[in-house]
Amino acid sequence: MDHALQAFLKNIISSGTPFRTGNSTLSGASPNETRDWVNARIQALADSIKIFQESIEQLGSLRNTLAPINRLPNELLVEIFSGLTQDRPESTDVTHASHVCRHWRHLALTNAKLWCNIWLPRRKQALENLRRSKGALIHVSHDDQEAVCVGYSTALSVAIVVPHTHRVKSLRLSLCDTMLESMQAFALSAAPHLQELSLEKLCFDVYDICDGPIIFKDDLPALRSLSLSSVTIPWSSRILKNLVHLQLVYTHVQNSLPTLQRLLDILEQCPGLECLILRHSEPADTLAMPVTRQVDLPCLSTLRLESTFPRRIATLLEHLSIPADTAMRLVTLLGDEDVGEYPMLPGDCSALRPLSQLRALEFYGDRRSGVTVRGRTGRTAAFAAPLFELKMNMVQLPNTAPKVALSCLRRLVDLTHVDTFVLSGFLHTEQAVLFEEWMLILAPFANLRTLHIVKMGPVALMNLLVVTAVDGRVVDPQRDEFMFCPKLEVLQLTSVKFKMPLQSHFVAWVRLRAPYGLHTVEMLDVAGWKDGEVQEMKAIPGVEVLVNE
Repeated sequence: MDHALQAFLKNIISSGTPFRTGNSTLSGASPNETRDWVNARIQALADSIKIFQESIEQLGSLRNTLAPINRLPNELLVEIFSGLTQDRPESTDVTHASHVCRHWRHLALTNAKLWCNIWLPRRKQALENLRRSKGALIHVSHDDQEAVCVGYSTALSVAIVVPHTHRVKSLRLSLCDTMLESMQAFALSAAPHLQELSLEKLCFDVYDICDGPIIFKDDLPALRSLSLSSVTIPWSSRILKNLVHLQLVYTHVQNSLPTLQRLLDILEQCPGLECLILRHSEPADTLAMPVTRQVDLPCLSTLRLESTFPRRIATLLEHLSIPADTAMRLVTLLGDEDVGEYPMLPGDCSALRPLSQLRALEFYGDRRSGVTVRGRTGRTAAFAAPLFELKMNMVQLPNTAPKVALSCLRRLVDLTHVDTFVLSGFLHTEQAVLFEEWMLILAPFANLRTLHIVKMGPVALMNLLVVTAVDGRVVDPQRDEFMFCPKLEVLQLTSVKFKMPLQSHFVAWVRLRAPYGLHTVEMLDVAGWKDGEVQEMKAIPGVEVLVNE
């Protein structure tokens, strides 16, 4: 700042003194001269402020450049920004990130892929993202409920995308039935890059299913994922081929669903199918029109079937051949069916290869919540997603139904290969498993090494101990002597309440099994034990006893 400007500022601060600049004075200047001089000094001051602001911005930019995160390569920063909107099309986090600093804003605005999520309920932001995305492929999403909340018209929102359908990569729409007509705007458009299409009708009447609109004029050559919820399309459509993901969800079975013959045709046209999800959308003609052919799905990794009619699931499974590593989930409702038959499975399960790969099995049986069976490939995957899951909700079945399902578990899985078994339930008296029933249940477990019991009643547990007790016999196949679970090594008890004389029987059981391989007993949240009884069990040679009350 020059000396003249310094003197000028001092004169402003000092009231009652004439304005001075160096040796010059304005005491005798005319009003016009005074005004010109003041304007000149104001402009000089404004220029200095601008210089200072530019210097501050440069220093701030330098400081931001030295920030640890800005030492990352620009390509890596862009990838981080991309994660802000992943699986969240409505997110505005990228916009917020572009306001952090000049460097981030430049990166954001010059990378079109950061603006490819088009959330139609926010129409103003959608238009801006369409502009910023330039020629990149876009992901379009819409939810009628959200649009109503913000006061936007669905028809107007959909219309802004129509000029860009040639670069739509995914289209996910949740629409009311009256708004599905707005989809007709796409009827004359081509979508050569569309890979994912999801149409959901927001049903206020659970029995109401509508026909989907005719959209796009070509056969969507790039389409790989199709999800329909309460919306049907012509099942002869050319888009039903070469799919990787197929999901059909209906709240009620209608005649508009594909026949079994047609569904198998669709699956044959999708040899690379990786995910098949059918919820209440299995063909209704599975019992009336048997089909002899079988469809091989060599790439299938996920299979989820949910139906209130278990035998329809069985019929569909009968015509599928799937890989051994396919994750299966079956959900059904049992009424007057025989639980022990597992009616949701076909008579021949040889084509369902995942069932032959199960090594760890979990069974939960309760009259109120039904039966759940989960299977995994080994003990090391205890916390991983199960390879197989079966859930049977029960209606108007006797209290003994879960016990019957347990007794017939060998109908579901080859139990000779199972080395870990988790058994939960049977807490109530009416579900107590008798001595003879335990013999039937445990006989196939020839290679069982770990048995985990959760919330089991004292009667059922006592009978289990009696069945698996050795009573001092030596295992010798030549002498026709048989031991239940002969390779048992670990017994785990969780949330089990002991009552006298069950404690003494349990200690005796551990002592009897110890010479035959039992080396670990774990008890978590068990009640009814005294310190002396625990110490007696810990004194048994070769057995590690872990107790956590």
